[in-house]
Amino acid sequence: MQLNCHSPSGSSSGTSGWNGLSHTAASELSTIDQARTWLGCFWVGTETACFYGLPPPMSTQQQMKSIDKALGTVSQFIPIWLDALFSVLKITSSVMDSLGNVEDHALHISLTQMFDEQLDELKKVNAALWRSELEIGWCNAKLRLYALTFTISASANSSLNSQTQIHRQAILHKAFEIASNLTNELTRLGQQCTSDLYPGGLLTFVPKSYFTALFNAATFLFRFIATSHMRMRTSIQESYAMDSIIEAHKIFQSFPEQRELTRAAIHIEMFIDVLKDGGGTSMDELVVNNKLGASVMFDAVFRACRQRNIDPRTGKPLAVREWKTVTETFAQRLPDVPAQSMSDNHEKINGFMDYEANNPEIIEPSSAGEGQNTQWWGNWDNYMDLFQVGVEQWEMMDMEKSAGDHDNLDELGNFMYA
Repeated sequence: MQLNCHSPSGSSSGTSGWNGLSHTAASELSTIDQARTWLGCFWVGTETACFYGLPPPMSTQQQMKSIDKALGTVSQFIPIWLDALFSVLKITSSVMDSLGNVEDHALHISLTQMFDEQLDELKKVNAALWRSELEIGWCNAKLRLYALTFTISASANSSLNSQTQIHRQAILHKAFEIASNLTNELTRLGQQCTSDLYPGGLLTFVPKSYFTALFNAATFLFRFIATSHMRMRTSIQESYAMDSIIEAHKIFQSFPEQRELTRAAIHIEMFIDVLKDGGGTSMDELVVNNKLGASVMFDAVFRACRQRNIDPRTGKPLAVREWKTVTETFAQRLPDVPAQSMSDNHEKINGFMDYEANNPEIIEPSSAGEGQNTQWWGNWDNYMDLFQVGVEQWEMMDMEKSAGDHDNLDELGNFMYA
């Protein structure tokens, strides 16, 4: 703003050449550079705030007008579909600003429906230029909107609370469809255009925010399966949700050299373990509910972390302060982990396996998964058995690396993704 990027004035301004309190005069930047910078600030700021579940940095009416003005300035230099993507971001920013502090249940439901319709109308108006970038951004915006529904605390009024539960069920059904569509879109992109120009497919070259959106979708699919009070959920929907989770895991698992994507794959594996163990605690309410549009995602990550830190002696989660990190628990799978850490981790794994062998009765509590439909994760077990995902696979890859057989590693990675 000091450089006047939010309102480019050009070199003809009377303040031309004046630095004010900055090191650079606003007039030294072209209006195009100013507009692009402002749009970049809006894009990155909004995406970052949404990921962390924080209030958006730009959401006022005046700031939205400045975004429109910046888009008008650069309109001849950007593809037309990008303008629609900024419209999606504008709606997302308004969603976070408007719904962030709404505690009235009826008003919250009404505003959610209004923003949902705005996103639907945006897609309808721009149908002719709709493409993968728009679909992924649009789906993720919907999921962020739906996540806010679960931050509403339970009401003492039984009829009002019942209304909220019904609304949550409807939202979860919508989220199931949107999350599945987003996963399908990323899968389709990954299968496209494997060539010298795009070795490994298009996913090797897409922005990392796409993977964030994919992980967000996986957490919604996890909640769709795990929430016990869901009604009108068919076995076909459950199987399709599990298939979509598997597809998300395949994508993350296809990039073992990228630390953050491997971590996402590990979290998804823990989601399934949570389902197998019956959830441990009620999944009908969020444990983490203070993250605005990222609440469902952070809640799923919290549950995954708790699942990783089950005390083998009691079969119950350790106290949070005693939890080990992903790096400590899965050092052998994460790239760029010091050798000492990997050695220590193997000792921990071997020690745990010895303990498990000597104490089988307390590793698997008899109540684990009781009353759950085991067909929900049947496809997952078949997938894990087929691809041998786990310690054995990564030990094999370490052996191949030490032998210098890089070609086989590449083939394994491509096959895993395919």
